[in-house]
Amino acid sequence: MTKNPIHLAAIALAIPALMSFGTPDKGVCTSCKKFDDGVAKHKEVAKSSSIGGPVKNYSVLKNYVSSNKLVKLNSGNGYLVSKMNYSYPYVTVKAHQFIEELGQAYMAKCKEKGVAYLPFIITSATRTKETVAKLTRVNRNAIPESAHLYGTTIDISWVRFGTAQKHSQKNLNVLIDVLMDMRDKEACFVKFERMQACFHITVNESKIGSENEADLTNQVAVR
Repeated sequence: MTKNPIHLAAIALAIPALMSFGTPDKGVCTSCKKFDDGVAKHKEVAKSSSIGGPVKNYSVLKNYVSSNKLVKLNSGNGYLVSKMNYSYPYVTVKAHQFIEELGQAYMAKCKEKGVAYLPFIITSATRTKETVAKLTRVNRNAIPESAHLYGTTIDISWVRFGTAQKHSQKNLNVLIDVLMDMRDKEACFVKFERMQACFHITVNESKIGSENEADLTNQVAVR
């Protein structure tokens, strides 16, 4: 029986994408169902982002970086940034502040609960319309009008923790606790994505900090 080369090519493209999300059967996340903020809510909040509109392509993204509207997202206290296949490790200044606060709260909660600290892993950040178009070809859950286009949305794995990228139920439980705290404060909105094995998180910039935007940018730059 002759195999369809187009079908094989599609499978070849899909495999690395699925691997980058981790495997959802390695952990239990019954509490994750509480994170049910829908796609419409994420898009509504994302569209109020400080960059003012969706990122069309890499050239536009670099312009936002040059004007300090987007800043580089590197691994920090409490979190690691993984290699990204369909997005770029850049976020708005206030989204970066949110991530820093989430990481600090996560580390503190690990210590409070006596849990061996393993940093959580950010698997996706800002996408462009070009990368979204590529992603929709291999991931049926991806949508053209993605919240990731506005610099305030990230994905955090719920199956992988630490440099070994292994599952830890205890660390997952701590991450759920701190995410719930942030969500209760309306600092973010969260959607549990089982098949992608991640928390889809959109930062609500209106609830993040009161510092001057330029001051926040300078704080990020010196790290």
